[in-house]
Amino acid sequence: MSPQDRETFNFDVEKMDWDTYLVRFVLGLKKYLLKEDLANLPVAQSRIRRLRNIRWTAYFCLFLFGSWLVIKRFPAAQTAWTQCLTGVHRLSLALEPFKLSN
Repeated sequence: MSPQDRETFNFDVEKMDWDTYLVRFVLGLKKYLLKEDLANLPVAQSRIRRLRNIRWTAYFCLFLFGSWLVIKRFPAAQTAWTQCLTGVHRLSLALEPFKLSN
């Protein structure tokens, strides 16, 4: 860009506040392109939050079920899981003297 264009347009991406820009951009899309009322925004946010929590709960349940299948099917995995839990228990007992009191 020429120096004259830089003065005229005064646009530097390094000086932009991108967080504010993106929030305004999304709100503008919702209001003008999708023609939705911004008063429904808290309801939509709570719905998105609830759906995210449902998704992560499903992932966690799937992980637990898969872990249970592996531990039941493979004796080596069962032994490793038992040793891991024993090690965590021993570590918690060893760190008990350093426990912060309230």
